[in-house]
Amino acid sequence: MEKARLTMADKEWRYNRVRKFLQDKNLDAIFVSGDGHREGYLRYLTGQYFRVGYGVAYALFPVSGEPVLFLSTPEREYTMIAYQTFLSDHWITNTKVVSIENIAKVFEENKLTMASVGVTLDNMNVTHFYQLKERLPKTNFIDISWDYTCLRGAKSEGEISLARESARIVDLCWEKLAAEMKPGMYEHEVAALMETTMWQSHTDKTFNLTCSAKKDITRPCWPSAHSPNVIKKGDLFLAEITACFCGYWTQKVSHYSFGKLDLLAQELFTVCEFALQKGAQLIHPGANAKDIANAIDRTIQDAGFLSSSQFPTGPHGHLMGLEIDEGTFSPRKDLILETGMVMAIHPGAAAPGWVVGQPGIFGPASTYVVTSDGVEKLNKTQDTVLGID
Repeated sequence: MEKARLTMADKEWRYNRVRKFLQDKNLDAIFVSGDGHREGYLRYLTGQYFRVGYGVAYALFPVSGEPVLFLSTPEREYTMIAYQTFLSDHWITNTKVVSIENIAKVFEENKLTMASVGVTLDNMNVTHFYQLKERLPKTNFIDISWDYTCLRGAKSEGEISLARESARIVDLCWEKLAAEMKPGMYEHEVAALMETTMWQSHTDKTFNLTCSAKKDITRPCWPSAHSPNVIKKGDLFLAEITACFCGYWTQKVSHYSFGKLDLLAQELFTVCEFALQKGAQLIHPGANAKDIANAIDRTIQDAGFLSSSQFPTGPHGHLMGLEIDEGTFSPRKDLILETGMVMAIHPGAAAPGWVVGQPGIFGPASTYVVTSDGVEKLNKTQDTVLGID
């Protein structure tokens, strides 16, 4: 299999956005951080194949000069060998071991000891931050967490092509479940179907959640083999299918019914499908994600049900890319869409007076990309509930 990778044109497109960001924010550099759970801040600068592994990592991108990557620890310096062995997979070739002295020295070499430097405080190691401030007291550190997240939102053509393949793999999983799920299976067996399909399709990460119940499928979670839950005739089943292909995540929330739907369940599924369509129709360059979230809420509330803003379930949607959530949609927060942004939209609805166990659903969801003239839906499988005998 030929390795899928971004091109140097993708790198230059992205790095030019970072340089413009530095200019617009009047910054001399950005210093971004990440760990094994959140690698997107770093992968935006290193390319899609970098994995943090053990501990934390940092990348310094100065307004002039080459970026520097700090990874590993003095005690585990051998872990840098993996990065250096596959150096052609990565965009940053200048690497240092993570230590305050190493970081401070690079700041000094880049004349940043009295400069303005943007930092991603929302996921930076607190101890390291205060040690760095103590070591570099005249450096002006400015939190750029949200602004940097917004910068990463728009994707190049190369990135979108990887997202399309990711969505194709997600659709393969949907088809696998439709063909092979049946009453009597355990949720973790269904998760194994998704995982097997994804790994056979060359994904590099997965995030698959499930939920089966008679009425309430509002809170998908990881199925557990040591606490098994069997799927029964008459159950509703939710699969949150999320795959990462060559660094890029896409998602679909799907519903299956092991028996005939009652009237209330059918109404809940219908209104959520309609809300998904209404939200997708509003996607275009310059649109505000807040308006999409509010349109979803209005559609569900006007039908007489509780929306995601009125009971505890998943959010209305979120941007996707190098991380599963690169910006959560909220009816109270502005997020302006740009051409090239990839996103999942997933309504939620519940019966009035809902409490845990009462009728409610999360989803459906599909992944979309903002195009120059509107929107492209990346998932090709259905958003309607699928009945399984």
